[in-house]
Amino acid sequence: MKKRYIIIIGAWVLCSFLTFNMFAQANDKSEKTDYTIEEIQLRAPWTISDNVSGLAYYQFQDYASVGGFYNSESGNYRNYNSAENLYNFGVAVQAYKKVNKLLFYGDFTYKYDTKKNQTWLGTYIPDFTTNPMLDSIPGKVLSESYNMSGKVAYALTNKTALGIGIDYHTATMAKRIDGRNSNVFSSICVKPGITHKSGNFTTGLNLNYKFDVDRVTYDYIGDKTGKSIYYMEGLFFMAKSGITATTILNRAYFLNSLGGALQLDYNNNNFEWFNEFEMNYGKFNNYEGASLTKKYSREELLNYHYGSSIKFLGDNINHFIKLNLNSTERASYYIINNYEQVPGEIKSWGYYEKGSVLRYMTSTKELDVAYRFCYKKTDWKYNFNITAGFNKMMNEKTYKIFPETYSQNYTINTLYINGRKYFYPRQKNIFELEAGVAFLKGSDDGIPLKSESSGNLGMLQLNRRLLDIDYHYQNVSRTIFNVGARYRHLLNPDKNYALEFCLKYHKIITKNEQERSFLSFSTNYVF
Repeated sequence: MKKRYIIIIGAWVLCSFLTFNMFAQANDKSEKTDYTIEEIQLRAPWTISDNVSGLAYYQFQDYASVGGFYNSESGNYRNYNSAENLYNFGVAVQAYKKVNKLLFYGDFTYKYDTKKNQTWLGTYIPDFTTNPMLDSIPGKVLSESYNMSGKVAYALTNKTALGIGIDYHTATMAKRIDGRNSNVFSSICVKPGITHKSGNFTTGLNLNYKFDVDRVTYDYIGDKTGKSIYYMEGLFFMAKSGITATTILNRAYFLNSLGGALQLDYNNNNFEWFNEFEMNYGKFNNYEGASLTKKYSREELLNYHYGSSIKFLGDNINHFIKLNLNSTERASYYIINNYEQVPGEIKSWGYYEKGSVLRYMTSTKELDVAYRFCYKKTDWKYNFNITAGFNKMMNEKTYKIFPETYSQNYTINTLYINGRKYFYPRQKNIFELEAGVAFLKGSDDGIPLKSESSGNLGMLQLNRRLLDIDYHYQNVSRTIFNVGARYRHLLNPDKNYALEFCLKYHKIITKNEQERSFLSFSTNYVF
């Protein structure tokens, strides 16, 4: 209840800030009518950098929007832990505001999800851990989430700026069928940073700290027999346990992550080259039992990311090039516990960690490069743009339990292109049409697991059905088509108030004729 009050107060503060923002912009230039968050982030890479202090170099006019959205998806192309179909709706507000040497950014999003026939999802975020507690019982799942973030950048001098950003996310999720599993998720991330300018160069340094927790309660009343709980350990090796009436199980997942990033930016009028290198190390602890004193597993995570963007603004054409390299390593350890008498106590017993064994390792490497060509009428008013890109993702997974070793390796290549055309039928109207296509091809060699073992390891069993579903979902060749339209009506061109409607649809079709469709609609008041 206290969390909800904090969220409501935070949303009220942001809305008050937006109201102030609206009345403070009565004399803004007309170019702001063509602003979008996407275009702002393309032209000012510091806005999406981990280093919040870079916002002090934000050169655009103040921008704010408030609106609502609706999304839905359905189809038979889905993974083992995906819902048969789902829909969500919510509200979102966001704004940039500059006051003298201070620049503020804030956003708030509320979302309500409904999922039908959801199975094999033990955490609020899918794949949050490699060792979740799961069930195979299909049911309706409801979830509610709140996201808030705030950023403040201050220009200490003409060359030095300081900043700090805070992201907070809280959510609840529950399956509406016996056995009923419920989740309470919270996440907070703090990012302080500093930047320094020297001529055309700007260097930056920031730290990242993130703490996530997902608390799970599995409550089984007992409407029918034959239901089970599964304890996964990676690559779909899992132990199975029967459940009876009045079964209550508790699990909590804690992730602590610490890291930082370095930035180097070269900016010479209409040309800018931004670079960022980030590293984060995390420890993930998995506890079970009502008192959460027994550690079930431990995981270590190491992530490296390099991002680069080049911007060239010409008289008639804008060019944008983006490159992202990402590497994530994850190691999971099985914990050896012993149930012993508590020293100095007569009738108190507890679990004590005696050691750990490396069980599961994953490695994911990703390359993404994209180029956008924009032909424009004026600086912010476009005629059309075209985006083309390539993505390559390489995955390696290894599960070890003496004397056996199991592995899975695959690579997914994606080629995509998207175009957008702008129309200005009247002074107060802007209309956009977009269409695109993407082609994905995975390894799809029909070998989801490499090993000569039977997969029978006593209590641990290989769930080959889930293994095959996941491998097919990741690797099957598929084509994605997308179309969309956006309409913006200027309510007051002098003050740059506008009402915006956006509709998007995309469809995935696999080579074996499975399909999944996605529909989204949003409306925003922009000022």
